Amino acid sequence: MQNITVNNANDVFTWTQLDEESKLQIPTTATNSIDLNVVLDQTSFFGSGSGTDVAINKGIFGLSKDKLLVAFTLYLGDTSTGGAGKTLTGNAYITGLAPTVSADSPVWVSPVTLTVTGNYTVS
Repeated sequence: MQNITVNNANDVFTWTQLDEESKLQIPTTATNSIDLNVVLDQTSFFGSGSGTDVAINKGIFGLSKDKLLVAFTLYLGDTSTGGAGKTLTGNAYITGLAPTVSADSPVWVSPVTLTVTGNYTVS
């Protein structure tokens, strides 16, 4: 993995009311996602094609293509005081695959988006 971004985009509904000088707004439900860039090999992308573990069998491409819900856990690390760090967990669909390779970087790299269904759980 090269980098990771955790998104929590709260939507806002905006309307105009004639007796007000400014627009009015209220928050609505959030759209949660995790974006990352990963280095891929043939097995991690296409899967091994065997075994009982669905993720290993199908690979990232198969999980995305078959629209399978995956569980994720993201450990955010220890705090500066040495205490235990926070963990985000949830369920998501894998989207946004776009593998690329170049002469300057002769390994396959792809953005991956985990489109979260429901809320993050923080523990």
